[in-house]
Amino acid sequence: MRVSLACVALLLTACPSDGSTKKPPTAKPAATAAAKPVAKPASEAKPVAEPAAEAKPVAKPDDGPTATVTEDSKFPLPQMLGKAPTEIQPRLGDPTGKGMSRKSCVRFLPKRTWFECAYSFQRYVDPTSTYDAISVTYEDGVSTGLAFEAIPGEGAFDPKAALAQLGVTLVGEPKLSKPEENVELWSWFNGAARLRVHARQYRVEVSSVDGKWETSKVEFILNDPLTAAQKKTVRAPAAPVSGG
Repeated sequence: MRVSLACVALLLTACPSDGSTKKPPTAKPAATAAAKPVAKPASEAKPVAEPAAEAKPVAKPDDGPTATVTEDSKFPLPQMLGKAPTEIQPRLGDPTGKGMSRKSCVRFLPKRTWFECAYSFQRYVDPTSTYDAISVTYEDGVSTGLAFEAIPGEGAFDPKAALAQLGVTLVGEPKLSKPEENVELWSWFNGAARLRVHARQYRVEVSSVDGKWETSKVEFILNDPLTAAQKKTVRAPAAPVSGG
């Protein structure tokens, strides 16, 4: 039996039994073989991260516009608040009663906080007859609150118009509540009032009974943060009394 020389040259690779010299087909890579990712050389430089954008300063609660307080009123707030009794009482009439006093004061920052201080309250006659009465609160010998009763006006009661008569324009919008069925109360807390007098913060309340000017009342109430000395005298809230 003769053996093809081509088969010998191919080192006994598979040859057809008929003696032909056809080459075997080249094997193709499996179609299902997944291509492996080519590893990057270790020396390849990594992309340089861009510097972070400069952080913008966070707005503080004190930032932004503040309330407008003018001297164009019969009782300008800068002349009535933060003053000793001897400075403001000459502007007022006689006391309408005995008044009251206690040895504690309160702030709302935002929760109610009591601390030790000499507090007193007195209601006075308005010598100009503009208001039914003017009340003043004092803390440690300084006026810290004012209340004006029966703001003069016509038509439907408007709390912002009542404030304008006292020379005050607040920044934000008030929170409206109804402590009683026929009573409306507009409250501007510190952030909405933005009212500062002699660098101290005040909150504002305006109320009216039956929507009438003659039953209205405007109050300016000190709500400044406690000083370091006042913080040392803060009183813990009283424990609730359990029922028996």
